Amino acid sequence: MNPGIVCGIIGSVIGLAAGVCGAWASARRASSAKERRYVIRSSIAFLGGISLYLIALFVVPHRYYPFLQVAYAVALPLAVLGSIRGHARIAAESTHQSNGDNHVH
Repeated sequence: MNPGIVCGIIGSVIGLAAGVCGAWASARRASSAKERRYVIRSSIAFLGGISLYLIALFVVPHRYYPFLQVAYAVALPLAVLGSIRGHARIAAESTHQSNGDNHVH
């Protein structure tokens, strides 16, 4: 069997396992049910988005790869920043509620 294919499969399995472990650890450390739901949903959204990008690499003609790479290079950091902000907002809301402060800033 081609070593490139074997390494690609092994790398994919390791990457998926690391993603699942990271999502599980983040969900486990969530301090509220709302935060846990957010972590799980954002993990699924990232898995879906990255999967769509990888599928596009197989489907789209090779001459369009640079456009896909630029779109991915812009979309991924923006999605990560949005996810971090959303997670921080939910964590802050749960902290305010646990302190008895029901006013959200």
